Amino acid sequence: MSQANVRADVNSVALPSEHGGWSFLLEPLVLGLLVAGSPMGWVLAGAALCAFLAHQPLKIVLKDRLKGRRPPRTVLAERFLARKSSRWTARLARLSPSRWSPMPSPCTI
Repeated sequence: MSQANVRADVNSVALPSEHGGWSFLLEPLVLGLLVAGSPMGWVLAGAALCAFLAHQPLKIVLKDRLKGRRPPRTVLAERFLARKSSRWTARLARLSPSRWSPMPSPCTI
């Protein structure tokens, strides 16, 4: 498989295909950050983006597992989820709310 084919396969697995979904996600986030941006707002926007990007590969993995098959596309989706979600979680964890607020957050209690 050529490098271009692998990249196309990863993009089809990793990026959501719903063109309207990007708008439903990004418009409220950008507007909220422009109107009343805060450090926690950026963390929330990052978490929403991570969840949005995890939706497509997770959907592929769950559908194929329920059908009892494991084609190459599913393997790519599993690898993407394993690698990227751990990186996203680590990056969001570094942006701990306790750095900005003297109050403990519900996530750290």
